[in-house]
Amino acid sequence: LVQLRSARLQRLYARALGAATSVLAYSEHETDVLRQWLGERGVDARVEFVPFGVDVEAFRPVGAAPDVDVVSIGADPHRDFGLC
Repeated sequence: LVQLRSARLQRLYARALGAATSVLAYSEHETDVLRQWLGERGVDARVEFVPFGVDVEAFRPVGAAPDVDVVSIGADPHRDFGLC
């Protein structure tokens, strides 16, 4: 959104986001910034914070050997698993 230079494009994006049932953000700061940005453009959108990630302990298979492999690929130090 910070790259939208013209007021016309900002209004277009604000209306598009406002038309959504809800807008999800992965950080509390981003949630606050989006709410403020939309409010400044007259859009009352539902912006919700959703913590990023999955609790791998809570969703670990129990009682049986896994029958599938899951692959995680990326370069995000806050999200990726350490290599064994």
